Amino acid sequence: MSTKSLNISLPEDLKTKAKQLAVEQNHGSVGRYIQYLLRREAEKDTERKKLEVLLQQGIDSGISDTEPKTYFNKLRSNLK
Repeated sequence: MSTKSLNISLPEDLKTKAKQLAVEQNHGSVGRYIQYLLRREAEKDTERKKLEVLLQQGIDSGISDTEPKTYFNKLRSNLK
């Protein structure tokens, strides 16, 4: 993966906090810590989008006549 530089300005307190967290979480540097945060945010965004699709599918499927407890019991028994 090719890399590019990104320079950002932070208030002193955020810079200090970023350095502290990078060390505490063993990222090696503030740059690697920022990379980690960006990757984690991208993963969360992907998961949010998947959840939105699933929720919309549930909404679009209409109302079920099955009681939730019965439905989930059936799902559990199918997993066994």
